[in-house]
Amino acid sequence: MTGNLLIIVVIFRRRNANHFTDTLMGALAVADFVTSVLALPFPIAIRVPPTWLGELYCRVMFPSLLFWISVSASFYTLTAISVERYFAIVYPIKFSQLLEKGHVILAVCFIWVFALFEATFVFGSFYVEPTYYYCEVISKTVLSEFLAWVVILLSHFVLPIMIMAFTQGFSARALSRRHMHFDNEDKRDVGLSAARSRLLSAQKRVLTLIFVVNLTFVVCWTPDAVIYLFSSIGKVDSILDADSVNVNVIILS
Repeated sequence: MTGNLLIIVVIFRRRNANHFTDTLMGALAVADFVTSVLALPFPIAIRVPPTWLGELYCRVMFPSLLFWISVSASFYTLTAISVERYFAIVYPIKFSQLLEKGHVILAVCFIWVFALFEATFVFGSFYVEPTYYYCEVISKTVLSEFLAWVVILLSHFVLPIMIMAFTQGFSARALSRRHMHFDNEDKRDVGLSAARSRLLSAQKRVLTLIFVVNLTFVVCWTPDAVIYLFSSIGKVDSILDADSVNVNVIILS
């Protein structure tokens, strides 16, 4: 929370610099900050009234809907940063001519709207149980659970990783070729050569930073994706039962 808040403050102070990457980095920091806040534990209601407020609680608070909206926004913003850097490095002239700061802000708004749209699936999956008044998930078949996992895996994991890998790879190759091209040019204009060298170094630093963030994303979310796969096909319980049966007995006693 502190780290993301510091990023937000720094980027807000230099908001007039009109750097597209700054806008996206700030949006990523906001999404991660909101995720960190919503990840804090909160008490769960044992009984829920069968009213519209109870239904709202079961559909929003009980499944941590806002948390997963911010997580989705973080995924897509991270992907957008890689795409933005790809076009800025591979097609710098067209990029500077066509893209404006308003377009980046519009893209961030679209990401959050899309994350909200995705959350409608979770919103419609819970209800207030009419007999004992607690939050209950709508019964689903194994096939529907598996299809839901496939959609979530593709949108939150596979496609972002593929896009990040593609854009990072081609961006790095373009920077390497540009560096070799400048090295082979006539070095009589020392000032121009130094300016080009500083520009390439800055682009490499940004690309390295994004690569580290993307790598952290893969390392942190791969276990979650694998566990969710086993859960969707009903294999997690069979894996955990053998090791946790004694723990369950202790908890129940």
